[in-house]
Amino acid sequence: SAGTGLLTEPYRGAKRNGPIGFAQGSIVGVIGVVVKPIVGLSDAFTHLFESFHDIAKSVNLLETKFKAVERHRFPYVFGVKRILLPFNQVDSRSAQLLLSHPVSKKARKGDETIVVSESLQMGHGREQFIIVTTKRVALFKVKPIDSQGFVTATLVWQVRFEKGVRISSTLGSRGHNSFIICVTRKDEN
Repeated sequence: SAGTGLLTEPYRGAKRNGPIGFAQGSIVGVIGVVVKPIVGLSDAFTHLFESFHDIAKSVNLLETKFKAVERHRFPYVFGVKRILLPFNQVDSRSAQLLLSHPVSKKARKGDETIVVSESLQMGHGREQFIIVTTKRVALFKVKPIDSQGFVTATLVWQVRFEKGVRISSTLGSRGHNSFIICVTRKDEN
């Protein structure tokens, strides 16, 4: 407290630095006598106004009846050399999927650049996204939860590009409007 500081600070200062420390401690003690009550009052007012805020928030009936409109924006997509690309809904949704399923726990935004992405319509709002990036090839399934546009996204599979690994792919026809892509990963060791 302010009163004890007036006595203890000069004693501590004298114990550390002798007469000079006593003088310094005396100054700190006198300043404490003035400043500590002001800090205590401001702290009391802070708690008082926080209480008013909590009461006003609990009484507000509008917040309980209506939820605020949440706006969701797809992320920007950057190409090679971090150049902002023109908006493309498929690329932007693909970037969002990649951010929600990072390559590793240490991955940061911008570590992975989309090379190409494609959306495959599966009917009834369900889509599959095949995404080729500088770090991996991935397939995501996206299906709607409700009529408000909320979706669930599942990472079906991915093949990571790593040192010492060779990736090869083949594209084949499966008849009328059907194609198959085969991605193979082989260790070169």
